[in-house]
Amino acid sequence: ARNLFIRGLEAVTDALAQGVMPPNEWQLHFVGSRVPSVELPGGIKPAIAQNLPWPEYAALIRSVDVGLSLVATPHPSYPPLDVAACGGIAVTNRFGPKHSLDRYSRNIICSELSRAGLVDGIAQAVELAADEPRRLENYREQRLLRSWEAALEPIIDELTSGR
Repeated sequence: ARNLFIRGLEAVTDALAQGVMPPNEWQLHFVGSRVPSVELPGGIKPAIAQNLPWPEYAALIRSVDVGLSLVATPHPSYPPLDVAACGGIAVTNRFGPKHSLDRYSRNIICSELSRAGLVDGIAQAVELAADEPRRLENYREQRLLRSWEAALEPIIDELTSGR
């Protein structure tokens, strides 16, 4: 329930039905644990990836153009950050004070949690994914560091400077 799977399923179903994601242009993957097998409009059966070891999860995320990850908390959760860090466009939901994650990346879209709001977010993500120059510019300018060394260097410098 916390990960809002049913709401995500509704949004993907609506996006397919409305032509936001033409089935001949998109491969759908559902990732997580205890993910049920479903059939979406048009007889689409998403590939299911459950309990992936980290290297396999990372490889899959690096291949994603658009990722939908919902969570009923003000925390952004890690999958949207993972998708953006790997060059994809992430769609997540607004919740409490979480209205935008632009401070991390403009390749993360925060949408209202309504079905229509999420379909709109998916449509924005599909459009942005196809706009390679803007997508790449957002990726280059994002504030998600890709290495522990780069992320921790200022902290280690501060701790070892004797201040």
